[in-house]
Amino acid sequence: MFRFLLRRLLFIAGTIITIIFFVFFGLNLAEGSGLSPVECALQAFHSSLGYLQGVLHGDLGMVTRFSPVGLPAVPTQSGMVTGASRPISELILEYYPRSMGLLLFALALAFLIGLPAGVLPALKRHSRLSFSLLTLTLLGISAPSFFAALVLQMVAVRLSQGFGLHWLAAGGFGWDRHIILPGLVLAARPLAHVARVSFVALSEIWEQDYIRTAKSKGLFFRDIFTRHALKNAAITILTALGVSFRFALSSLPVVEVIFGWPGIGVAMLEAIKKKDGMVAVNLALCLGLTFMVFNLLLEITYRYIDPRLRSETIG
Repeated sequence: MFRFLLRRLLFIAGTIITIIFFVFFGLNLAEGSGLSPVECALQAFHSSLGYLQGVLHGDLGMVTRFSPVGLPAVPTQSGMVTGASRPISELILEYYPRSMGLLLFALALAFLIGLPAGVLPALKRHSRLSFSLLTLTLLGISAPSFFAALVLQMVAVRLSQGFGLHWLAAGGFGWDRHIILPGLVLAARPLAHVARVSFVALSEIWEQDYIRTAKSKGLFFRDIFTRHALKNAAITILTALGVSFRFALSSLPVVEVIFGWPGIGVAMLEAIKKKDGMVAVNLALCLGLTFMVFNLLLEITYRYIDPRLRSETIG
């Protein structure tokens, strides 16, 4: 396990350095200063070294007058829009929890709904339910996030104006009804992916010989399903959850902009718009580290589920 963790941590460190370099490099190209790509790369290299030196000394940089893409301010202790400089670390602590809360809400929806939506048709493989599931998951994976967001906003407005139903908010920040629509949009593609993968994995496992043997022995359905079928499909389903997290993370900035959710995705877009390299690098690293840590936790979970992976790690 120690060697496995060491390899993964070295990989994460290398990825962090790569993210830092390419963010500075992309911003240098976008500035249109007339520098050649080689000169932009050299400048990005020096900027990356300066940034890493600052991080080693606990300094992430300062930011002034930062507000996310014209969104209304959310009351905080320090305030979202200030004329004076403040540390970027405060900016991260202000925006990051909102985005992670939205992401976790969306992933919880995707898992809690997607898993049963894949399991039930798998147990009745040749029914109309199976065909309907495959059709719906195809639509869920194919639908663009911005299109789903606009459709849901129109539905919320019609319900509010036509029927006086205000239990859905078309935009804004809040942990109550405001999180429902952006959470559904972020959960749509992950939900479809988890349902589709669960359906395929359990359909194949349910036809295996050891499942038939367990049925012939007269074991209870619950024991066959949990101990034999679901346990063997666990790694596949967890992998689908990891891929789903990548889907949600990539759609996060778009969803935050459309619904006016002041999180780290929309803040990063504003930093890129203003060509603020220090803010953009820090926010991009937050998203990148979140994804890598999530994947690391999944891989550790794999080794507790499957003893064969533990033996490979020890070897």
